[in-house]
Order: sequence, then C-alpha cells, then structure tokens
Amino acid sequence: MSKTYVKHKVCTECLSPSIIDADCICVYSRNYPTVELEFEHCSCCGNTSDEYADTEFNEAQLKKLEDAE
Repeated sequence: MSKTYVKHKVCTECLSPSIIDADCICVYSRNYPTVELEFEHCSCCGNTSDEYADTEFNEAQLKKLEDAE
C-alpha cells in the first residue's frame, strides 16, 4: 500500500477535512479560522484520512496555532 501526504486547509476547531462535529464552527460560519495540515492519502484506493498525520510539518503548524492562543 503506497501512502503519500496531502495538505488541506482545515478548521482550527475540528482539525479535519471532514465534518466530525455537527456543532463545530466550520458548519455554521463562512469565515472560520483555518490551518494547513498534512493527511495520509492512499495512492491505491484514493482514501484520505480524517485525522491529521504525525509529521514534523503538522507539529510545527499545531505549535503555531497553540502559540497564537
């Protein structure tokens, strides 16, 4: 199985390209804050994970997000 990483701009609350929580700000707000994160993408089936990958890029992005709070 061949995996790659794809980057998506995702909501800073749910941190997922999918709607995980129906009450999340990204469901009802057009201008919600976003962060770019990497997600595992399967080259065979085309599936992209709903949870962000454990990568250095994501660690840096999440650290910036945490520092901004």
